[in-house]
Order: sequence, then C-alpha cells, then structure tokens
Amino acid sequence: MEIARDVELGEFDKPSEVSEASALTLGETLPKFIELHAKPNTKDWKRTECVLHKFNGLNERPIDQI
Repeated sequence: MEIARDVELGEFDKPSEVSEASALTLGETLPKFIELHAKPNTKDWKRTECVLHKFNGLNERPIDQI
C-alpha cells in the first residue's frame, strides 16, 4: 500500500536490484559467454565470436543498460 501511495504521489524510486558498481560490463560478459556457452554448444563458435566483436564500442557499458 505504501508503494502504491508513493507511485501516485510521484515519490516512488524503484530500488536498483544490481548496483552499478557490481553490474557486469559487456566486455566482461562476452568472453564468459564464449567460454561457457558458444564453445560447448556451437561448432562455429569462432564466427559467433567475430560477430560479437563488432560490439566492442559498447564494452564499457553495463549489460543492464544495453
């Protein structure tokens, strides 16, 4: 009830589930994805890796903001 009241009054700030300091960046996530998913499940994982390198400009951004 308190949250509904706060929303109606425009005072509700949704708490962040993951703090920005602990959010993984794309640059940290892609190598993990390649190792844990692409290599074991895809014969052509190198091609997947090459395609994902096109997004290197976003490497510093947190995953939850992409």
